[in-house]
Amino acid sequence: MNMLRWKDRFPEIKRRIEASHDDAFKNKLFIDGTLITKDNRDVYVGGYDSALEAKATYYPDMRMRETGRPERILLPNSSRIKVKEDNYGLEQTADGLEGKILLTNEKPLIVKMELMTNHLQDESQMYSAWQTRNAPEEPRQPMIKRIIEEIGLPLHEGFTMEERKGYRRKDVIAILEWMKDNLSYGTDQTDYRYFGDRPKGLCEEFCRLFSMIVDYTGGMTIMDPVISLNLPLEGYPYFSSTTGVGGRHKLIRMYLEGTAELVDPTIYATTYQNPDIPEGKESRALSQEIRHYHFLYVLPTQALMIDRGTARRIDKHHKYPTNVQQALKRIAKFMWWEGHQSIHPIIDRTSLKVIR
Repeated sequence: MNMLRWKDRFPEIKRRIEASHDDAFKNKLFIDGTLITKDNRDVYVGGYDSALEAKATYYPDMRMRETGRPERILLPNSSRIKVKEDNYGLEQTADGLEGKILLTNEKPLIVKMELMTNHLQDESQMYSAWQTRNAPEEPRQPMIKRIIEEIGLPLHEGFTMEERKGYRRKDVIAILEWMKDNLSYGTDQTDYRYFGDRPKGLCEEFCRLFSMIVDYTGGMTIMDPVISLNLPLEGYPYFSSTTGVGGRHKLIRMYLEGTAELVDPTIYATTYQNPDIPEGKESRALSQEIRHYHFLYVLPTQALMIDRGTARRIDKHHKYPTNVQQALKRIAKFMWWEGHQSIHPIIDRTSLKVIR
């Protein structure tokens, strides 16, 4: 796990995180590159391309305690979670662990699982997340169209996924340069559709505008919500103008010339606008290293009570391009349950073990 190296390079990182007054770190513990809430229910894995092994405990809900009857349970696999084994001997199926058991407080269900932040390798998830935004081919806002014309990029229509994956790095630089020259970071947020003189915005405004421009000019972007560390990146604090340990942030995941990469439009502009940082350092916003500065939330597998809902397979209701059809069908084996009830687990923090 990439976040582990902060323990060695910055031994005080654990103390700084747990002493922070920022809402992002409040009521969370830092354990070997992982943030976990003090109630042991939510996990934030450090770094993209990381994997963590954990044990999750499921106690019976009120209905199960009242009836005292066994029920069919499914602990589904997903693109982010792989369930491995349990203390009840549930059957390992293509969908996950499944079986009929009677949970009790005396013998809860304990499951070993792997939590992954494989966002940059998961092509099918990225495409389906991008597709659900249903971006129109032409910008509805005249101002966005004017910005694209100012940057000098052509509007494109009808791009396939493969074509969108080939978005050019020099076009990304052109967009970032325009934003650097025309936007300032600040809490006096100005809607990107109604620009005045050098409007201000936060990371979400920077990312949303960048995303719209890229999508309308032939690219494909996803905005990731993360918790970021304000540690040195290429010799200067990640956020360049703050002294805190970090906080909630947003950045862009996209394909650049065929490879999934991260771009941080906010720090491109703020690095350049900081007089204490030399010109040229703004390019660190596209550095391969930025994937190591963020915690990503991974929802632990919930135990689905199968007999309490009606199943339907999502692959019967969605159409996808042939180049990702098979990958999406594999994911779609996980059944979405209409009206299902589920049990959220408690994570055993002592079981957290870094895989990579």
